[in-house]
Amino acid sequence: MSVGVIFQEMIVIFLLIFVGYLLFHGKMISEQSSADLSTMVVKVCSPALILVSALEGCHNLKNDQVFWGFILAGGLYLVLILCGLLLPFILKVHGVEARQYRMMTIFGNTGFIGIPVALAVFGTDAMVYVTIFNIYFNLLVYTYGIYQVNQCGAKRQQPVCAKMFLNPGNIANLAAIAIFIFKPQIPEIGEEFINYVGNATVFLSMVIVGGFLARAPLREIFSEKRIYLFVLLRQILLPVILTLILKMWIKNPIMLGTCMLMVAMPVGNMALILAEQVGADGRILSKGIIVTTLGAIVTIPLVALCM
Repeated sequence: MSVGVIFQEMIVIFLLIFVGYLLFHGKMISEQSSADLSTMVVKVCSPALILVSALEGCHNLKNDQVFWGFILAGGLYLVLILCGLLLPFILKVHGVEARQYRMMTIFGNTGFIGIPVALAVFGTDAMVYVTIFNIYFNLLVYTYGIYQVNQCGAKRQQPVCAKMFLNPGNIANLAAIAIFIFKPQIPEIGEEFINYVGNATVFLSMVIVGGFLARAPLREIFSEKRIYLFVLLRQILLPVILTLILKMWIKNPIMLGTCMLMVAMPVGNMALILAEQVGADGRILSKGIIVTTLGAIVTIPLVALCM
């Protein structure tokens, strides 16, 4: 894997985020339109990107790669859950703050940032592993994530129900797994249509992240000193250690590289969205999202040096 390629892609993503920052500061995008864009990306564009990537990458994929992808991703999420229990003790945080650091440890941005980075670095062959990671992510965020959010001073409790899993992202993930296994042929016009819709994902996702940064009180955010230790432990040391261990057994460079990229992703915004929905304390989550996202331009290439 070329570290230069990854660094170049992170620069591109940073520039796209900066475009979103400028658009929001220039009043060309409002908070409401940003929310509308988020809905469009989550419910339409991102599912389309998952599907078209699966259609383009399925023909070179063997079914045992899907099986071992599930085993590897499941094992990595188990490690993240255990680290989520350990890191708050190292950081000396307790109560609500400990739960927020726990969620920051487990729920990385494997969608908005993970998908475009993996596609840029490894191409469509990586999408099977990205898809599997996001299946586990959605399963955990709507169960364990909701449980943690409910313990963060929520003004109202968020119930866990089966309806939460019936969303376009999950449906697209499951459809992608079926595509990887059965390798169907669809008309060229259908694939081209899905491709046009999916290609909007990367730019719109980064604009949304930029808008989020533009609304944040940056001075207050960067005053949270524990987050810098969190970045060192969670975004650099953990994925580096996992990479050095796993590369002794996993010889498929795309499987290993993609899964390690997913582990190295900055904090995702889904836990913060859940916290806001129930009126829970999400201050540490918002700070973590911004610091780790800005830091990813350095931390992800550093992790790539070990791959």
